[in-house]
Amino acid sequence: MLAESEDKPKKAIKEAIVKWAEANDLKKIYEESTSEHYKKRKAFHDVVVENLAGKALEAFKKIWDITQDDQLTRGEECQQINAVLSELKTKIRHMVPLVSPQISGPPSHRCFEPQEEF
Repeated sequence: MLAESEDKPKKAIKEAIVKWAEANDLKKIYEESTSEHYKKRKAFHDVVVENLAGKALEAFKKIWDITQDDQLTRGEECQQINAVLSELKTKIRHMVPLVSPQISGPPSHRCFEPQEEF
């Protein structure tokens, strides 16, 4: 399902997953699992925001906002996250924890394409 949706926004992928769960009598389990995942993501976010400062906190907030944008494709999301991280000095970059994706699965193959130079 994910491989076939490379150019679709995350919102469309989520909708397709819900339809798949419904068609396979897994909707309740899927909703419970998704709800638990979002609670854990939010708790993680809150702990990180509480403990980071300066450029590391700014970068984390940018990355969080990118991961929340369901209009992006998974590849666009990855490239934007890489762009935020590439602007940081190595020491700061190592302080920024990775945010778990909203959609489980392997990263987009576009995640590993070279970044455009601006």
